[in-house]
Amino acid sequence: MPSIHLLEDHLINKIAAGEVVERPASVLKELIENAIDAGASAIDIELDQGGLERILVADNGSGMDEEDALLCLVRHATSKIEDIDDLFAIDTMGFRGEALASIASVSKLTILTRASMAKDGVKVTLVDDRGESEAWNGPKGTQVSVRELFYNVPARRQFLKKPSGEYALCLELVQAMALCFPQIAFHLVHNGKPELEWPGEDIDSQSVGHGEAALRARARRLYGKEIEQGMIYSRGEDSYAHMEVLSSAPGFEKSQMKHMHFFINNRWVKDQTLRYGILRAYHSHLLKGKYPIALVYAQMDPALLDVNVHPAKTEVRFQYPKETQFLLAKIIREQLRKGDWSASLEPAPEDPPAKPVSSPFRDVFPSAPKKGPSLGSPTPRRPMGKSPKISGLDLKPKPSPGETSLSGFQEKEEVLSFQGAADSPSSSQEANQELDWLGLSFIGSFAKGYLFFDAYDSLVVVDQHAFHERILYEKFSKSFAHMGASEHLILPEAIDLSPEEYALWQENESELRQVGLNFKLLNSKTLEWVGIPALLKNSNLDELTSELTHQMRNYQELSVTELGISHYLLSTFACHSAVRFGEELGEDDIESLIHEARGVDFFHNCPHGRRVFKRFKKSEVGRWFDR
Repeated sequence: MPSIHLLEDHLINKIAAGEVVERPASVLKELIENAIDAGASAIDIELDQGGLERILVADNGSGMDEEDALLCLVRHATSKIEDIDDLFAIDTMGFRGEALASIASVSKLTILTRASMAKDGVKVTLVDDRGESEAWNGPKGTQVSVRELFYNVPARRQFLKKPSGEYALCLELVQAMALCFPQIAFHLVHNGKPELEWPGEDIDSQSVGHGEAALRARARRLYGKEIEQGMIYSRGEDSYAHMEVLSSAPGFEKSQMKHMHFFINNRWVKDQTLRYGILRAYHSHLLKGKYPIALVYAQMDPALLDVNVHPAKTEVRFQYPKETQFLLAKIIREQLRKGDWSASLEPAPEDPPAKPVSSPFRDVFPSAPKKGPSLGSPTPRRPMGKSPKISGLDLKPKPSPGETSLSGFQEKEEVLSFQGAADSPSSSQEANQELDWLGLSFIGSFAKGYLFFDAYDSLVVVDQHAFHERILYEKFSKSFAHMGASEHLILPEAIDLSPEEYALWQENESELRQVGLNFKLLNSKTLEWVGIPALLKNSNLDELTSELTHQMRNYQELSVTELGISHYLLSTFACHSAVRFGEELGEDDIESLIHEARGVDFFHNCPHGRRVFKRFKKSEVGRWFDR
């Protein structure tokens, strides 16, 4: 007697159910996807005990005739693929033909369906692993009822969560599917109580994607109006993909990555490539350990995407992962750099004075405030117009050949705004008034770290270290020359490394040298500093080595910009070179600091994500004193 034999069909179905049917949420996912593929515009869901006792999904899609209704319960029977080529160009949701057969093998399943052109419908039940049908008089569409999941596989049922835990997973799934398909209405009832009712939204039918209005409507229902208004809409495309993104502005971040949702070709996926794209975009805009809320929608040629990675279809592989990730990071970062999102964090501006007061800087910086003594201040307030050096630190490195000096006035008018100096005016400027750094009047400082300025219609408080960090970081990003030439150390300094640390420095040696770090790697365990950029000459080399090693260890697999790990190096350089919090600055030093802001078009966050400044409108200050 042979030891190898064929398995019975019912046993094969139960094995397949182990891959496809993990819990009520996975059953619900398959049923919702079938409803979407049937062209439904409304999907009603009913759950009892978190789906453990009953799952009902009803849709108004195309429905099925009797033959198809019986055949859909047969393993590997599907209407969505015909040959092997279809596996690599899938544009539907479910596709393997295993779902209904697998679900039916571990539950009590009933299908009620009527095709759109049929006079009568059909009711199909599974009895002894065989489908039986009878006439049914009901509306167009399909209703699938799944009762007593895993009733015949009690061992599987023991590994499930309590009903409340299983319901939480089902709710998350329904919300994700409703986000993925804003044009479809979703209605969820749990234990007889309505829990979710999202109507279908009008989508942009004139272009690829859903459109900003539809995405914002969905985000408003999930996160609330306050967070939705603080979200940034980004859109872009290239030869690899079309993407639209709704992501939170700095200030609305979360401490977990679970609030990032990715939808590729209308399929909800959990993808590391896109997650890193988000992290690339938000680098230097959020504090360590903070993550944005993000809804990412990508459309691409199905041939450039492999969705056959896992039976649950929650993982994908890109044919061009780097290009896809770069597009996502690029379109988000472009919107972040514009700074329009700061309007959601700042008080509404008041009307500026009808006529600008005279100022010695009016020819270059209009609307500078009038000079005059500050109440309670022994020194007069004055616009920041001169350009001396901050004590012990030269903020004006020599320009590269052909580069305009950052310390001298340019011929043309230049006013730094929240939109960025390179951006054209837009309607958002009315709600997000320009901040003229050189037009600010210095009032005083607090705790040797916070600088106070009068902006004629508001009070501006600046973190001097974060502010200087951002200035230096922006300049370093444009040209390494701003760090100054590498200076040789009089006495080389040796630092011991572990084997792992030594390997990291070897791996990144070329990039480290590009930014002016001059060192030798000796005897497989020692790093010897020979020279460093001029701006780092006062740094503690032991601390600098430790910090750079930490960054290389954490980001060696995460290329955050075209500069790769240099992005993190520049953050470190800016931090070590900037004036310190607690370092007392004179007015001439502050004038120099403000003046150096002229060549920079982004100030909202330091390179590590901390806020640089905060504006308090005059009316807001007045309310503190009941005025």
